[in-house]
Amino acid sequence: MNFFGKRNQFLKVQDLTYIPAKAGLKYQLGESFYAEGQLGAALPLNNGQKTLFVWSPGIGNQFKLSGQNKLDLGIRYEAWTGKNEFSDLNKINTKGFVGIRFAYMFGL
Repeated sequence: MNFFGKRNQFLKVQDLTYIPAKAGLKYQLGESFYAEGQLGAALPLNNGQKTLFVWSPGIGNQFKLSGQNKLDLGIRYEAWTGKNEFSDLNKINTKGFVGIRFAYMFGL
């Protein structure tokens, strides 16, 4: 996963490149509605970056289509937490983003 840095005549922030390694659970709350959670680490690919803790809660719904096929629609919040090297206090910082998932599930 790559987060692009800023570059202009006054500022040059390097790109942040990580490989997320996560494990999670999905719990069916109803016939088609579910909640899920993932935990793991974001492993840095650039020198000078630190490994970050990753956590991600989400919800979704599976819609039945023809036969055994389904459409899976989900939304989740993913946060990456770690120490900020650029702060004077060297405090723990969290950055997050929201992801939307559209998946077609083949009923084999």
